[in-house]
Amino acid sequence: MTDTSFDTATWIDELIRLLENQEAVVRELAGMAPEQASCIEAGDVDRLLVILGRRQQLVERLLPAQATLGTMTRNLEARLAEVDDVRRGRVRSLMDSVDQCMQVVLQGDESDRTRLAEQRDAARTGIEELDAGRRARHGYQASRPIESTNRYADARG
Repeated sequence: MTDTSFDTATWIDELIRLLENQEAVVRELAGMAPEQASCIEAGDVDRLLVILGRRQQLVERLLPAQATLGTMTRNLEARLAEVDDVRRGRVRSLMDSVDQCMQVVLQGDESDRTRLAEQRDAARTGIEELDAGRRARHGYQASRPIESTNRYADARG
Protein backbone atom coordinates (compact mmCIF):
# COMPACT_ATOMS: atom_id res chain seq x y z
CA MET A 1 0.00 0.00 0.00
CA THR A 2 1.31 3.47 -0.83
CA ASP A 3 1.25 6.40 1.51
CA THR A 4 -1.65 7.90 -0.47
CA SER A 5 -3.70 4.71 -0.15
CA PHE A 6 -2.94 4.55 3.56
CA ASP A 7 -3.92 8.19 4.01
CA THR A 8 -7.17 7.62 2.10
CA ALA A 9 -7.98 4.48 4.08
CA THR A 10 -7.28 6.25 7.36
CA TRP A 11 -9.27 9.28 6.25
CA ILE A 12 -12.34 7.30 5.18
CA ASP A 13 -12.35 5.14 8.31
CA GLU A 14 -12.08 8.22 10.52
CA LEU A 15 -14.78 10.01 8.52
CA ILE A 16 -17.15 7.05 8.86
CA ARG A 17 -16.47 6.83 12.59
CA LEU A 18 -17.18 10.54 13.09
CA LEU A 19 -20.35 10.37 11.00
CA GLU A 20 -21.57 7.33 12.92
CA ASN A 21 -21.02 9.16 16.20
CA GLN A 22 -22.75 12.24 14.85
CA GLU A 23 -25.67 10.15 13.57
CA ALA A 24 -26.11 8.51 16.99
CA VAL A 25 -26.24 11.91 18.70
CA VAL A 26 -28.69 13.49 16.24
CA ARG A 27 -30.90 10.39 16.36
CA GLU A 28 -31.03 10.76 20.13
CA LEU A 29 -31.87 14.45 19.76
CA ALA A 30 -34.62 13.63 17.26
CA GLY A 31 -35.95 10.95 19.60
CA MET A 32 -36.32 13.53 22.36
CA ALA A 33 -38.46 15.85 20.21
CA PRO A 34 -41.84 14.23 21.03
CA GLU A 35 -41.11 14.22 24.76
CA GLN A 36 -40.08 17.87 24.61
CA ALA A 37 -43.25 18.78 22.72
CA SER A 38 -45.33 16.86 25.26
CA CYS A 39 -43.76 18.78 28.14
CA ILE A 40 -44.46 22.09 26.45
CA GLU A 41 -48.05 21.14 25.70
CA ALA A 42 -48.62 19.99 29.29
CA GLY A 43 -46.79 22.96 30.80
CA ASP A 44 -44.45 20.57 32.64
CA VAL A 45 -41.58 23.01 33.16
CA ASP A 46 -39.53 20.80 35.48
CA ARG A 47 -39.48 17.87 33.05
CA LEU A 48 -38.82 20.26 30.14
CA LEU A 49 -35.76 21.64 31.93
CA VAL A 50 -34.41 18.10 32.40
CA ILE A 51 -34.89 17.39 28.69
CA LEU A 52 -33.23 20.65 27.71
CA GLY A 53 -30.28 19.79 29.95
CA ARG A 54 -29.91 16.42 28.24
CA ARG A 55 -30.17 18.11 24.85
CA GLN A 56 -27.44 20.57 25.79
CA GLN A 57 -25.13 17.70 26.68
CA LEU A 58 -25.79 16.07 23.31
CA VAL A 59 -25.20 19.31 21.43
CA GLU A 60 -21.92 19.75 23.27
CA ARG A 61 -20.90 16.29 22.04
CA LEU A 62 -21.58 17.39 18.46
CA LEU A 63 -19.58 20.58 18.49
CA PRO A 64 -16.02 19.20 18.60
CA ALA A 65 -16.74 16.87 15.69
CA GLN A 66 -18.08 19.72 13.55
CA ALA A 67 -14.70 21.37 13.12
CA THR A 68 -13.04 18.06 12.35
CA LEU A 69 -15.76 17.13 9.86
CA GLY A 70 -15.41 20.51 8.18
CA THR A 71 -11.76 19.77 7.54
CA MET A 72 -12.30 16.15 6.58
CA THR A 73 -15.02 16.90 4.04
CA ARG A 74 -13.02 19.40 2.00
CA ASN A 75 -12.92 18.15 -1.57
CA LEU A 76 -15.26 15.38 -0.45
CA GLU A 77 -16.36 14.20 -3.88
CA ALA A 78 -12.80 14.01 -5.20
CA ARG A 79 -11.65 12.12 -2.14
CA LEU A 80 -14.66 9.78 -2.22
CA ALA A 81 -13.81 8.91 -5.82
CA GLU A 82 -10.69 7.20 -4.46
CA VAL A 83 -12.71 5.01 -2.08
CA ASP A 84 -14.49 1.71 -2.73
CA ASP A 85 -18.23 1.76 -3.45
CA VAL A 86 -19.21 0.26 -0.09
CA ARG A 87 -17.50 2.93 2.00
CA ARG A 88 -18.53 5.71 -0.37
CA GLY A 89 -22.14 4.52 -0.03
CA ARG A 90 -21.78 4.33 3.74
CA VAL A 91 -20.52 7.92 3.92
CA ARG A 92 -23.40 9.20 1.77
CA SER A 93 -25.93 7.17 3.75
CA LEU A 94 -24.63 8.51 7.05
CA MET A 95 -24.60 12.08 5.77
CA ASP A 96 -28.21 11.72 4.55
CA SER A 97 -29.28 10.22 7.87
CA VAL A 98 -27.63 13.00 9.88
CA ASP A 99 -29.27 15.59 7.65
CA GLN A 100 -32.72 14.01 7.99
CA CYS A 101 -32.44 13.74 11.77
CA MET A 102 -31.29 17.34 12.02
CA GLN A 103 -34.30 18.42 9.95
CA VAL A 104 -36.59 16.59 12.38
CA VAL A 105 -34.88 18.31 15.32
CA LEU A 106 -35.02 21.76 13.71
CA GLN A 107 -38.68 21.40 12.68
CA GLY A 108 -39.59 20.21 16.16
CA ASP A 109 -37.69 23.08 17.73
CA GLU A 110 -39.47 25.60 15.51
CA SER A 111 -42.85 24.12 16.38
CA ASP A 112 -41.96 24.08 20.08
CA ARG A 113 -40.70 27.66 19.91
CA THR A 114 -44.00 28.73 18.36
CA ARG A 115 -45.99 26.88 21.04
CA LEU A 116 -43.90 28.43 23.84
CA ALA A 117 -44.44 31.90 22.34
CA GLU A 118 -48.20 31.25 22.27
CA GLN A 119 -48.11 30.15 25.91
CA ARG A 120 -46.03 33.20 26.86
CA ASP A 121 -48.49 35.51 25.10
CA ALA A 122 -51.46 33.82 26.80
CA ALA A 123 -49.76 34.18 30.18
CA ARG A 124 -48.98 37.82 29.46
CA THR A 125 -52.62 38.46 28.53
CA GLY A 126 -53.77 36.75 31.74
CA ILE A 127 -51.42 38.85 33.83
CA GLU A 128 -52.55 42.03 32.10
CA GLU A 129 -56.19 41.12 32.81
CA LEU A 130 -55.38 40.43 36.46
CA ASP A 131 -53.51 43.71 36.68
CA ALA A 132 -56.45 45.59 35.15
CA GLY A 133 -58.79 43.98 37.70
CA ARG A 134 -56.43 44.85 40.53
CA ARG A 135 -56.21 48.45 39.37
CA ALA A 136 -59.99 48.70 39.03
CA ARG A 137 -60.52 47.27 42.53
CA HIS A 138 -57.89 49.64 43.91
CA GLY A 139 -59.66 52.51 42.18
CA TYR A 140 -62.96 51.59 43.79
CA GLN A 141 -61.40 51.21 47.22
CA ALA A 142 -59.53 54.50 46.95
CA SER A 143 -62.65 56.54 46.28
CA ARG A 144 -64.45 58.08 49.24
CA PRO A 145 -67.23 55.98 50.64
CA ILE A 146 -70.66 57.26 49.78
CA GLU A 147 -72.43 58.79 52.76
CA SER A 148 -75.38 56.60 53.32
CA THR A 149 -78.46 58.37 54.35
CA ASN A 150 -81.62 56.71 55.24
CA ARG A 151 -84.53 59.02 54.71
CA TYR A 152 -86.65 56.96 57.07
CA ALA A 153 -84.23 57.17 59.97
CA ASP A 154 -84.40 59.75 62.69
CA ALA A 155 -81.45 61.33 64.40
CA ARG A 156 -80.84 58.21 66.46
CA GLY A 157 -80.56 55.90 63.43
